[in-house]
This record gives sequence, C-alpha cells and structure tokens, in this order.
Amino acid sequence: MVNSGHYNERVKQLDNKIQKAFAKGSPDGYIAGLMNRRNVWKIQLAKMEAMKNGRS
Repeated sequence: MVNSGHYNERVKQLDNKIQKAFAKGSPDGYIAGLMNRRNVWKIQLAKMEAMKNGRS
C-alpha cells in the first residue's frame, strides 16, 4: 500500500505552485490545470483514507 504522506506532499507542492502562479499573474488556464491536478491528488488521498478506515 502506498504511503498517504506522499499524496499529502504532492497536494502541498501543488498548493505552493498555485500560489506562485497567482502571484506571477499566470494565465487562467495554467492555474486551472494546476487546481485540477491538485483536486485529483486530494480525491486519491480521500480514497486511500476511506480504504484504510474500511469504508471503501
């Protein structure tokens, strides 16, 4: 089983990227893509937590 810490770390990294992109005034499409990737990682993390807690 994969360590959920890896997923948490990816979400944090993407949060930082999103904040930097906003600060630089990056295009909306780029920021939306980062947010989409972040949400995918959050969903994976939630699925792992549910499986770990027996609620798959």
